[in-house]
Amino acid sequence: MTGFAAKLAAGAFPLALEITPPRKPLAEILLRRARGLGSRADAINVIQRPGRVPSVDASAELLEAGFEPVWHLVDRGRSRADLDGARAARTSGAGDAR
Repeated sequence: MTGFAAKLAAGAFPLALEITPPRKPLAEILLRRARGLGSRADAINVIQRPGRVPSVDASAELLEAGFEPVWHLVDRGRSRADLDGARAARTSGAGDAR
């Protein structure tokens, strides 16, 4: 069970904070933004914005780095590949070490 889900199950109030992915696929910028939230966030909402790294890609990167991302999908203009990419990232075992 994830930290966010565990808090919910225990009746606690989990906190999710939001970040915007960078304009370019630069992991160090994305991870700096996530780390900037410190231990305050139980999960990180990764929003989709035009001209930014796709939220599914940023979420997969955060998951691999040990964070608990919540992927936001704006379905207008999205492709089946986005859903397939999210499924692959989730089932690959990324983030299991957390």
